[in-house]
Amino acid sequence: MIYRLLLFCSLFLALGSLCIAQEKGVITGTVRNSETKEIITGANIRVEGTLLGSVSNIYGVFLINNLPVKTYTLIVSMLGFETKKVENIEASSRDTILLGGDITIELEPMPVQTQPVIVTASKREQNIEEIPASVSVIDSRLLTSRNSVAVDDALRYVSGVNFIQSQVNIRGSTGYSKGVGTRVLILVDGLPMLSGDTGEIIWESFPVSQIERVEIVKGAGSALFGSNALGGVINLITKSGSVTPETHLQVYGGVYESPYYDEWKWTDESRFLNGIRASHQQQFLNGSLFLAFNRTEDDGYQKNNHWTRWNGWAKLDALLSTDETLTMAVGILDQRRGNFLYWKDLQHALEPTDDQLAQKIESLRWTVSMMYKTIFSSQTFLTFKTSLFRTRWEDNIPHPYDADGERSEADNKNGEIQIVHQVSENNIVTGGLYGNINTVDSDSIFGKHSGRSVAAY
Repeated sequence: MIYRLLLFCSLFLALGSLCIAQEKGVITGTVRNSETKEIITGANIRVEGTLLGSVSNIYGVFLINNLPVKTYTLIVSMLGFETKKVENIEASSRDTILLGGDITIELEPMPVQTQPVIVTASKREQNIEEIPASVSVIDSRLLTSRNSVAVDDALRYVSGVNFIQSQVNIRGSTGYSKGVGTRVLILVDGLPMLSGDTGEIIWESFPVSQIERVEIVKGAGSALFGSNALGGVINLITKSGSVTPETHLQVYGGVYESPYYDEWKWTDESRFLNGIRASHQQQFLNGSLFLAFNRTEDDGYQKNNHWTRWNGWAKLDALLSTDETLTMAVGILDQRRGNFLYWKDLQHALEPTDDQLAQKIESLRWTVSMMYKTIFSSQTFLTFKTSLFRTRWEDNIPHPYDADGERSEADNKNGEIQIVHQVSENNIVTGGLYGNINTVDSDSIFGKHSGRSVAAY
């Protein structure tokens, strides 16, 4: 009896082992570079949701066995390439395995993240460890991940950078000074972008989709950039065309919650915000092109604090010769908004005074810039930059000099010529001449004025 029982158990285990063996499958394949089609050695292949995986060999081939027969998702990664997720890969049971595997997985090359190169601190390219100042860098991926509507939204997350409404100060260098300039200089590709009348930073003028990275120099930069840089410098580096054509489209929206206190609720309607971003970049024979368009609309949670904006940006890079490059850019901002200057009272904290309810402000701002660079030798090159930033706005806010409202039209013109020469391996000389012309044409609030400045360094 015992002998028969042992025989039965042995047969049962043998059959069970056979069934399990028949249910095991394998996944094989080859990993290649999507651009060159060359094999990739040392790529990591992991089965999602399991601890199983493999590494591609010197022939780019990988093998994953001991898998139940069903479909899986593979995660393929390699330094210098984008991580790729491959879905619906079937593990099959077989006696023979093909030499190159069943599937071919192609990975897109991706630049390896290294120490950023900074161009703001000394007006030339430097590795971040060479800069004798505190510098922070925000790249385009961070701007996208936070869904920043404007540049100042992203800067609020940088340590040492603080905002009071739209006024920026770095490490407490300045307080609140609305309408009377700024001590933090804003640059776009190295050229100042301050309004010619109030000297303020117009954050809405810079579409987020156009920005490649943001460099923030914390500390006085007056020696190279003038008194406007007493509190620091923020340089926006714009995008250029990519090797392969890329088109991006983003649509977003949101809704405001009801106020915390019932007394502050001033409408039964929901307040919404929405926006759309579109951009295209590509390279051609001797240059590249980048185009961007943004539209944003915000009902606002405060009464009469709504706005609508239209942004456009275009940038052209041209290779004139092996030693000469030319970059041209143009941007435009059209904005319509209401006016909420201060609240009515504590019981109506989200409502302005009655005289502000019908007030509105319309503005049109545009900029044109050009940069020319020529290389004289392996140690010397020259750069010439020029830009025009024009602002025009008008409102219907009455004041003692004009009951119908105010208007202002201002120009901020900049020009700079710079030469950089490497004297030796560890010594570089940078010199240049910078000029600025500001003009203001306003009937009442500013009057008609102009100013000029020239500086050498």
